[in-house]
Amino acid sequence: MQSSADHFEWVSVGVPDCWCYPRQCHGDADGQKEGSSKSGYFYVYYNDLNTLSASWQKDPNEEGFDICADFDHAADANGFRVGQGDLDILNTYFQVKEPLDGNGIDPNCLDCQ
Repeated sequence: MQSSADHFEWVSVGVPDCWCYPRQCHGDADGQKEGSSKSGYFYVYYNDLNTLSASWQKDPNEEGFDICADFDHAADANGFRVGQGDLDILNTYFQVKEPLDGNGIDPNCLDCQ
């Protein structure tokens, strides 16, 4: 269940579709699984890391910035939308295998329904 603060922040940054992905607040910038049946599937993997890297401490109006990498839905102390808090989230959930090989990541982020 979303908080009113999450909803207000979502609206204030232009209602990005990606913030409605079930695992976006846990580091899933693209809403897609990566991997294979042999190695396992991950919701937070290299495509998400690349999105974060491309947006790292950029002004939101800068070319290449992607609001989907703002996993904590807040600006950091320096005013960047994508900073240390977002990296910490991505690191926490990076390479967490989905069932059948692992516990997976709860799909409990912002509910935009």
